[in-house]
Amino acid sequence: MEKCNQVHVSVPFATLVSTTLAMHALSNCCRAHGDLASTTSDIFGGLRTDTIELRIPGLASLNISTDRIAATFFWNRFVKEKRRVLFFSPDRVCKLHQQNQCKYGVECKNVHLC
Repeated sequence: MEKCNQVHVSVPFATLVSTTLAMHALSNCCRAHGDLASTTSDIFGGLRTDTIELRIPGLASLNISTDRIAATFFWNRFVKEKRRVLFFSPDRVCKLHQQNQCKYGVECKNVHLC
């Protein structure tokens, strides 16, 4: 008898796993909501802070918990520059993420906040 190196599962289980992985890959939410990409990322580990100050022109500054920020390309750039205060315009907030429909996920160049 030859050994099989594949995992054998039922069709309903395979469908459930596939759907769950696709949802996590696309939603790219935040650690607070259990997003797979953000919970496994240490993107904010080097900041030595649990909050980031966001300054949007015309509005009061906001202190946002890093647990409420999804790991995206936008934040990779921010962390790489080792900044703790970020200036951005409201149009940089991903509208599709707010509707749970962003197809770019971790590659999104906009802000994913929860």
